[in-house]
Amino acid sequence: VIDRRQELFVMPVSGGEARRLTFDGDFCADPAWSPDGQRIAFTNGQNHTLQVEVMGIDGTGRVRLTSLGHNRLPVWSPDGRRIVFNSDRGGKDSLYIMEADGSLQRRISQGEYDEEEAAWTRDGRAVVFQSERAGNNEIYRMRLTNEPDGAIRLTRNVATDDHPAWSPDGKWIAFSSNREGKAQIFLMDPSGGDAHNLSRSSAQDESPDWSRDGKKVAFSSDRGGNMAIYVMNADGSGPRKITEGEWPHWSPDGGQICFSRDHGI
Repeated sequence: VIDRRQELFVMPVSGGEARRLTFDGDFCADPAWSPDGQRIAFTNGQNHTLQVEVMGIDGTGRVRLTSLGHNRLPVWSPDGRRIVFNSDRGGKDSLYIMEADGSLQRRISQGEYDEEEAAWTRDGRAVVFQSERAGNNEIYRMRLTNEPDGAIRLTRNVATDDHPAWSPDGKWIAFSSNREGKAQIFLMDPSGGDAHNLSRSSAQDESPDWSRDGKKVAFSSDRGGNMAIYVMNADGSGPRKITEGEWPHWSPDGGQICFSRDHGI
């Protein structure tokens, strides 16, 4: 299932020492900070399976929420009551939703295509996500109802568009795309219009995450050689390296970033 060994860390955005949260010696990734700042959901890979777990921000009190198939990429609803995640329990990678305690798990995306990397709208009524339903990775928006998913396609090109992240004010969606060569961080409006390159580098830039005030965007980049966490202003200016690692996720107060890092770095 996995061929990498990673652990989770947290550190101040202003700099300083990274504090290690997991000591599994295997694979912990995809961290997502709860809206109340008290818990972190993440993907844990042990015993040849991927499962969603939740822990306190000090790494204690771990609880496994999933068990069927491989499950990963958890994201909290804005009110902290639900978690959308990715699962292959039905054969294909699809989007599922559950209560924050792991109960009432159900599939929310339909069809026989791989879909993953969801991000909630600010009002908690819809998600954006990547899907292969058009033959390649595109970004879609879908309301969370019990009706057929009714997903609306937002991007249309032959490139790979993935890892969408909705801005706190709801005006922009950040996402990764290789439409100009290497993956870069792009912005588009909620209808898919006005797409433009935000990071504008010659490196591989991916996995954007907005600060809660919408003024900054954290992302992963190999512009320094190894994959590392960078932070830039919301207009793409002033990028600076925070630390080695991947999959950044801001704390609700904007003061810290949780991330994954390979063993030995």
